[in-house]
Amino acid sequence: MEEKKGVFGVPSLTEESLVTLNDGMWLDDIVMDIQLRSVHEELGPNIRRKSLIYPVHFYTKLKTGGYTDVIRWTKHEDIFRKDYLLIVENVLGNHWRLMIVCFPGNEEVEYIKRGRRLVQRKRPCILMLDSRPVEVSDSMEVFQNIRSYLTEMWKNKKQKPRIYSADSMPALKVQVPEQQGNSSECGLFVLLYAEHFLNDPPKELINELDCTSWFTLADAFSKRAQIRDKMQSCLEAEGGEPEEIKADEEESEEQQNIFERGKDAEENKSEQRRQEESIVNEKVKENKEKGKIHHERDESSSLQAGNYTVLGRLSVPGTKRKYTITQDELKRRITAENMSNNMLRSLIRVRKEDLPEELREQRPKKQRLKLAYSLPSVKGRPQT
Repeated sequence: MEEKKGVFGVPSLTEESLVTLNDGMWLDDIVMDIQLRSVHEELGPNIRRKSLIYPVHFYTKLKTGGYTDVIRWTKHEDIFRKDYLLIVENVLGNHWRLMIVCFPGNEEVEYIKRGRRLVQRKRPCILMLDSRPVEVSDSMEVFQNIRSYLTEMWKNKKQKPRIYSADSMPALKVQVPEQQGNSSECGLFVLLYAEHFLNDPPKELINELDCTSWFTLADAFSKRAQIRDKMQSCLEAEGGEPEEIKADEEESEEQQNIFERGKDAEENKSEQRRQEESIVNEKVKENKEKGKIHHERDESSSLQAGNYTVLGRLSVPGTKRKYTITQDELKRRITAENMSNNMLRSLIRVRKEDLPEELREQRPKKQRLKLAYSLPSVKGRPQT
């Protein structure tokens, strides 16, 4: 699994890759990638922003699959705004060397004046840094592949044509420290080339640029030990992470279980409260039904006994209370108040069939008395 860091991912270190840092071993691609990312991250912010180090298998992918296989590798980066593009080549599977594309966005050489002469400031070119004594003419294929890549990328990014040729983007050899009969140190030399070049880029880019004073063979051997110790510590730290992560996961799982148990207990309490409330509501409802039945029974028994529940109008005027009154009292008050049986039934709220026989008939209204009187006599008209 790769850790995302910068433009490209950083592969995870393994025990098998760490072994290649032992003396006399050829560094594998994982160690190379991790250390190159480390070199880039340790640069100052300005040079880090202006440089880009491709993964070590970039050139192999470009060579075998062409531009279309690597076009998306830098889709979020404008490589033509960079000053330096570092491309590592794996030669025949047993040798590492470094190519540096300088100022790919410049279409011509820039000069600055120093005293009475002009000095190159920014020169578009490809530098070859090889720990073996190889000539530029022996590596024309790699230079042409890089130029073709730049041509296609320019067309894709800038939407206009530009041809990167040997004239506009020449290949230059840099004189660097070389291996002394030990073919396994080429990876360390490439790492040191990248580190020294980026920390102190040459002020002038010319063919056969002399950089042999960057480091010695002893520095290369000590660099191997430093990288090995550093990566060993990182691997041990990463090896401790699973136990810590496992402990954290167990703790998190235990906390989750406690939370779930508390949640279940709370749900049980809520369900118990709902059941208790339901029982109480049922009892209240049952008591209301019982009260209603008792009330109806009381009224029925009162009617059967000749007693009636009446409004306050038949008892105490102006009240809304109801009173139980006997049948004899009803008769007495009905007679006194000239009340019809319809009014009676509305007051005591019983059906006509439930009234006694003597209370069912409509009571006759009292007849009004007609008073006889005589009109006064009028002259010329007889009295009636």
